[in-house]
Amino acid sequence: MKAESSWQRSRTQGSHTTGSNLQAVARLEAAGKQPHAGQQLNLDINKFRHTPMKKSLYTLLLLMVLPLALGANPARKVTLTYDAQTQTLSVTILHPVQNTEKHYISEITVLLGDKEIETKTLTKQSTLESETYQTTLPGLSKGNVITVKAKCNQFGNKSGKLTIK
Repeated sequence: MKAESSWQRSRTQGSHTTGSNLQAVARLEAAGKQPHAGQQLNLDINKFRHTPMKKSLYTLLLLMVLPLALGANPARKVTLTYDAQTQTLSVTILHPVQNTEKHYISEITVLLGDKEIETKTLTKQSTLESETYQTTLPGLSKGNVITVKAKCNQFGNKSGKLTIK
């Protein structure tokens, strides 16, 4: 029977790991021989085969999410005014968009102190520059704090506060 080298044994036993190829190449070089192209190619391919899968998945995920994040922007500013005579709260939410039906303020929540007074759900933005909202808040007194939270349908939230004077 013909004697097999350790490299041939590892090939016939199905071992294609980088370690066994490195060992085979090291033994050949120690014996003063050069590895043939198949051994070197297999060694080079194995370097790429063992690249961590997590890096590839994170890169793919980043490439998919980045365009969405670049196109999306949260509201820039939430401005509140309260007219005590008419008891009306006016809210202006600065949120510039290119398409008011695809990118808009989706929810406006009004709080008095920590208590939620009302929530308005929207399906589009009224203008390309901003969203406006009015509501009646009777019985407010000096020192009451009104908070309005605006939520973008694509990315981010912004809030504004007003203390009644």
